[in-house]
Amino acid sequence: MELPAKELSQLDRLTEDHRNDLKGRVLEFLIPILVCFTVYRCVAGPLFMALVGLAATFTLVKDLSTYRKRGVFWLPQDTLIVLLALGECFSIKAGGVVGIFWVYPTILVAFWTLERTLATRAIVVSCCLWITTIWLLFPTDIVVRASFSIIPTCFLARRVARILDLQREHLNTLITVDPLTGAFNRRRLAESLQDRLLVLERYNRPTSIVSLDIDLFKSVNDDFGHDMGDKVLSGVSEIVKKRIRATDSFFRVGGEEFLVVLPETDLEGAKILAEHLRWLVERSSLLVERPVTVSLGVTTSLKNEQLQSWLKRCDQALYRAKQEGRNRVCWA
Repeated sequence: MELPAKELSQLDRLTEDHRNDLKGRVLEFLIPILVCFTVYRCVAGPLFMALVGLAATFTLVKDLSTYRKRGVFWLPQDTLIVLLALGECFSIKAGGVVGIFWVYPTILVAFWTLERTLATRAIVVSCCLWITTIWLLFPTDIVVRASFSIIPTCFLARRVARILDLQREHLNTLITVDPLTGAFNRRRLAESLQDRLLVLERYNRPTSIVSLDIDLFKSVNDDFGHDMGDKVLSGVSEIVKKRIRATDSFFRVGGEEFLVVLPETDLEGAKILAEHLRWLVERSSLLVERPVTVSLGVTTSLKNEQLQSWLKRCDQALYRAKQEGRNRVCWA
């Protein structure tokens, strides 16, 4: 089951925080260099290059100060990379071949600090600027050598960024998804429910949760073995995942207890879903020797309600379903 597209996991947010921190450190490194460059061009000329350096310094200082105060950058970061590339074109014009050396760290910074799609877009534009500038200023042999070093460096940096993204996605799966059932684990549950409460407070859009517990599951392990118990757990999970919507989330919160989060769903809608899940599990053939059944508790979020209170009401509904004979749906 895939993560909802609009929800960032803790690992995603941590990655974004690290990227932003790295962007801030890059700006801290660039600003003194630009100040020195501007002062040097004021003394040695040309004056136009000094004005370019001054404008670039002001832009980076503004960007860094905004990040330090508000936690966001003033300038779109792909735009910043393109502006740096444009500045490097002036540097190549003023400093000759030596100016080309600044191209390579810019490529790395782009793929380290930006999401891969943004970095690719910024670097494609930057490469066009760099190679055009080199083509206008230098002989053909320099153009060919520079092109055959800049372009492979871009492809290599993008490939490394892709590998790091895949590793992060794999790590995200390992820490948030139960390997047996494919459901999210408890690590992700509190964050998801807290987000839904915020949506309720701001937009008055309810979220319902369905707590599901496999009846007499301990006896399944005792009578048929843990392998068969695992088969029942994965079988029930597959039934639930096939029935719920792509926008819903499915969690394993205990040994045989699961929870379904249903955004944009009121109590009546959640009760209908819960009853259908109960019916599907009861009529499945997960065990040949006896039917597998589940008890379900249903609740809908209330305004100004705390997360623990919401979960407690759901637990109470599930407990009542078990007390009243199991294989039924109760709500609170």
